[in-house]
Amino acid sequence: MKPEMTIRPDIYSEIEQNIDILHIEPVCKGYSDDKKYLLTTKSEERFLLRITETDDTEVLSGRKEMFTLMNRLARYSSLVPRSQACWISQDAHFCIMIHEYMEGDDGEASLHKYSSDTQYEIGYRAGIELKKIHQLTAPATLSSWYARKKQKHERYCEVCNREHMVPQELDLEPVHAYIADNIHLMKDVRQTFQHDDYHPANLIINNGQLTGIIDFNRYDWVTPFTIFTNWHIFPAELVSHSHAVRLMGIS
Repeated sequence: MKPEMTIRPDIYSEIEQNIDILHIEPVCKGYSDDKKYLLTTKSEERFLLRITETDDTEVLSGRKEMFTLMNRLARYSSLVPRSQACWISQDAHFCIMIHEYMEGDDGEASLHKYSSDTQYEIGYRAGIELKKIHQLTAPATLSSWYARKKQKHERYCEVCNREHMVPQELDLEPVHAYIADNIHLMKDVRQTFQHDDYHPANLIINNGQLTGIIDFNRYDWVTPFTIFTNWHIFPAELVSHSHAVRLMGIS
């Protein structure tokens, strides 16, 4: 089946109204539910097409917000793909986004091909670029970090108590006391953009150089250092070449 045949004809027609398509092929990598395609135009430019299908209007509007956000982030880092077009389909069930295609392979698949020194340089550059996009501050309407985290902590405690999730032999009073004594330290903390999925699989590498940052679906507004609490979710072989050297780019 031709790639365009996997796209509903009316949606494909909408896409053709926004870009001159010469060739289209599916992109199967990645963990999101979005359908992705590599578009080649008649002028031989290459773009990434992302199609989100859902009946949830909040998800669709969130995709449009991400379009605006990516263009703002591109002012801070040239490695953020610039979005060319984004719209909600006429039937209001699809969000279609077309943005710059970053040439190269993702780091998860390609890092091992390079020497330790090159891997180090890639990781160091990743840290520098992360620091750049952390310059984008959170919307003024967002609740403070202190208020958000305090509410979350209290909600967790309430659920644990209600569901009797803590074994009786486990004394959590010292933990609660420590949090109570130190929670004020989260007051007046700066909140910035966070990619929230920043690891080798979402970094594009081309000829030993970091050339792109992709997949912004999970972004959040947090402190600049919250990302370091995510180390535990990545394989050790990837952490050694991404998180550790990234410290130098953020410090």
